[in-house]
Amino acid sequence: MTKRIAAKYKIDRRLGCNLWGRPKSPYNKRNSRPGQHGIQNQRKKTILKNFGEILESLRREEQHFSTYLLREIGTAGTIEGRRLILQGKVPRNKIEDRISTYISSFVICDECERPDTQFGRNGRTLTLNCEACGAHRPVKSIN
Repeated sequence: MTKRIAAKYKIDRRLGCNLWGRPKSPYNKRNSRPGQHGIQNQRKKTILKNFGEILESLRREEQHFSTYLLREIGTAGTIEGRRLILQGKVPRNKIEDRISTYISSFVICDECERPDTQFGRNGRTLTLNCEACGAHRPVKSIN
């Protein structure tokens, strides 16, 4: 005796997408829970899979951001493609705290609190220049 399946679920399988919004559809599977979609822990490594997307949204160079994260977390790591691979297990909340600290220190303008900023140099001093209000302030160097 075979199990009878409704026609609309057969259409899901044929088209290869979740048309009807079933939560248990095989086409609705996620690799991680909602809101926690960037960090994957393996045995001795932690992989930040959405590292490239974070860089695009922050509009920062990967070398500056990765150097900051690696120094603040206190571990070694490498960049492979659009992922950051950290040596050792790093808790999710530690990574999220360090990213939010980076954003408040190196991305958000102190005057207008907007993220429309870029790095500039005045002599040997690294400055954060706001494109929205024109303010500039010195920031500490990571190196």
